[in-house]
Amino acid sequence: MEDVMTARATQLEPASFSRAALGDHEAFARVHAVAEPMVRRFLARRAGALAWDVRCDLVQEVFVRVWTGRGRYGGRSSPTTFVLGIAQNVLREHRRREGRPLHYRPDVGKDVPMTDRTSAGMCDQETRQRIEAAASSLPETQRLAVALDVFCEMPRKEAISLAGCSARQFTDRLHRAKRTLRRELAELIL
Repeated sequence: MEDVMTARATQLEPASFSRAALGDHEAFARVHAVAEPMVRRFLARRAGALAWDVRCDLVQEVFVRVWTGRGRYGGRSSPTTFVLGIAQNVLREHRRREGRPLHYRPDVGKDVPMTDRTSAGMCDQETRQRIEAAASSLPETQRLAVALDVFCEMPRKEAISLAGCSARQFTDRLHRAKRTLRRELAELIL
C-alpha cells in the first residue's frame, strides 16, 4: 500500500500501465493512485455545474472503463492520453444522456487541488473570476486546447492526440484562444 501512496507524486509510467493492461491488480492500483487526481481535475474543469456525487460517479466510470478496456491499450499513445481520452468520452456520453452541451466551468471543482496559477493564490478572487469568465466564453474547441495545454499541463503531442485534431489545428486553436484571452484581459496584463 505504501507504493500506492508514493505513486501519487509521479507520472503515469508506461511500464506500470502495461502491467495493469495485462491484469496486474497492484499495477492498476498504482495507475489509479496517480491518475485519479488528474482525472478529477480534468472532469472538474470540463464538467460544469455537476453535483459532487455525479462527478465522483463519472470518475469511477472512467476507471471501470480503463480496467475493462485495458486490453485496447497498445502503447501507441501515452497512458495519460489513454485515460483522459476515456474521461472525455465518459463526460461526452453523460452530457448526451442528460441533453446538455459540454461547457467549461473553471469555477466548479475548487475542492480539487489545482496546479494552475490562479488557484495557487497568485491573484485575487475578482481577477480569478474575470479570467474564468473569459475562458468560459471561448468556443468548445479552444476551451479544450487551453484546458489541456494550460490547466492540465499536458505535453503538446498528448494534447493533440486527445483533442483529436492535427498539430496545426491544435496550435491554431490554442493561438486563437490565447489571443482572445489577451484581448479580453488586456488591463490585467502588465
